[in-house]
Amino acid sequence: MTRLAGLGTLLMMLLPECAATAAPVEAFAGIAESLSRARQLAVARRFDEAVALYDEVLREAPELWDASLGRAEALVWGGRYRAAALAYRELLVRRPGSIEALRGLARAAYWSGDFRRALTLFSQ
Repeated sequence: MTRLAGLGTLLMMLLPECAATAAPVEAFAGIAESLSRARQLAVARRFDEAVALYDEVLREAPELWDASLGRAEALVWGGRYRAAALAYRELLVRRPGSIEALRGLARAAYWSGDFRRALTLFSQ
């Protein structure tokens, strides 16, 4: 139970809106487990499954940056460059100047063959 309590505390710091609703620690643990599983799927190159799991997490916690970023990464690694670029642009709306999102958007441009745009993005 200590592990769950620590996880709940961490997630409450990441999701202060959820903390205000006094959501049970088990719900936070479920989100953390799903995020971990989605990362494992992406590492195993099962990108469509990873994206689907990230989508489930985002339905429960749409403000969760790590899930949005992981989803965008799984999209780009899976060759879905247009969808990845859109996801990275949405991240940049939430956090303008985010290095992670800019690099991801540049990677999507590069891998899709838009080298000029990639170079512009990589130089920002």
